[in-house]
Amino acid sequence: MRLTFLFSGNEIGPFRAVEESTLAHLTPHEVLSDIFAWYSLIGTAGTALGMITSGWIINWLQVSKEWDFISAARAIFYIYAIIGGIKFILSLALTSKVEAEKKKKKPQRPQAQQQGPNETEPLLGEAADEAPAQPQRKMPFLASLDKQLASLFVQLAVLFALDAFASGLAPL
Repeated sequence: MRLTFLFSGNEIGPFRAVEESTLAHLTPHEVLSDIFAWYSLIGTAGTALGMITSGWIINWLQVSKEWDFISAARAIFYIYAIIGGIKFILSLALTSKVEAEKKKKKPQRPQAQQQGPNETEPLLGEAADEAPAQPQRKMPFLASLDKQLASLFVQLAVLFALDAFASGLAPL
């Protein structure tokens, strides 16, 4: 149990926030909760696998190679640093093809070229497709979000707060 303070993989810094916001941006709303559940499960399983593997390696180095604990822990740290360097090099090798594509707007014809309605265009223009704007009630602290998105945000915030609370009760 003395290894747990060395090899905690519960990263809550800026990288997790970027990953979660990317997942939320790229995932359809209908499957978002499933994707977050798999993301959390895989991350926790990876943390557990890394911790148990580190413990096995340190135990093996201490028992069979007769290393002291500090030297064995340093070896794990160096392995971790090498893996981090490999991940850094691989991330530098990524191309712009991994980026999300921007949605392209329809090109609009200049007013001078419009000679009348086209058979493929609605008779009343694009305004006919849109419902009349109705004022939506918005929460003051989430003024830039619509009601459905604000509700999803509050639900996720409560779940993450509950998860953080439970994680504090059961330390590694």
